[in-house]
Amino acid sequence: MKQTLWQQDLRVNTLLVNPQQRLGLVGLLMLQQDAAWEHAGQLGFGRAELAQRGVYWVLTRQRLRMDAWPAWGAAVTLRTWSRPWEGFVARRDFELLEGGRRIGSCATEWLNLGLETHRPVRLQAGESARYCRPEGALDYDPAKVGLHGDWQALAAFDVRNSDHDMQGHVNNVRYAQWVLDALPPALHRAHVLRGYEANFLAETHLGDRIEVRAAPLEPAAGGLSARRFMGVRSGDGKAVFACRLEFQAAEAGPAAEAAPPRA
Repeated sequence: MKQTLWQQDLRVNTLLVNPQQRLGLVGLLMLQQDAAWEHAGQLGFGRAELAQRGVYWVLTRQRLRMDAWPAWGAAVTLRTWSRPWEGFVARRDFELLEGGRRIGSCATEWLNLGLETHRPVRLQAGESARYCRPEGALDYDPAKVGLHGDWQALAAFDVRNSDHDMQGHVNNVRYAQWVLDALPPALHRAHVLRGYEANFLAETHLGDRIEVRAAPLEPAAGGLSARRFMGVRSGDGKAVFACRLEFQAAEAGPAAEAAPPRA
């Protein structure tokens, strides 16, 4: 039976935690990515099924909000569902629960591309009506992360074999890893991450060198601070991703959260 709501009960293990012994941003993004593929496969839209149709999914935007980060060993529940499709875009939502309470959520947008053309392929609305969960949509969507402003170079990363996913290009989670690695340890210790938003603008491949740049700090809603980042390919100067982190000072967050989640 096709399940419009996909649920996984998990435990925060050593592969997912950061140095503060809490679920890290990268660990959570990997869990969400895996759950999306699991659910798509259960609905008949997994990688093998899509290949037979000559198409594949690519994540284009995501927006994550977190009220709390569960500790090492915590039992959590990850839920995901697909919203009704619109044109070339499929939207998928996630929520993370601990003790029955939602502590985080994430809205994502995916594009359906042709395997040969790498161009958008229109989705079939009839399939959307059968397999999506329109009543469960989050009250927010991913948005465009602006590339305007002054940018400061922080670090550069060479694309290596381990950065690749099944499609042969850099996995989207790696970009989050690069941004976190570009920041000094003291900054991680002093802040708690509350939001992560990313736009994926171009594919990157083996041999590319990506420079991570940062814009100045800016205010965010709810008394938070924010900073935008982008990755620029050195070979042609093209922006390949843009993201925005929202955070608060560690002393302003829950006492149990001493630092922001990282790898």
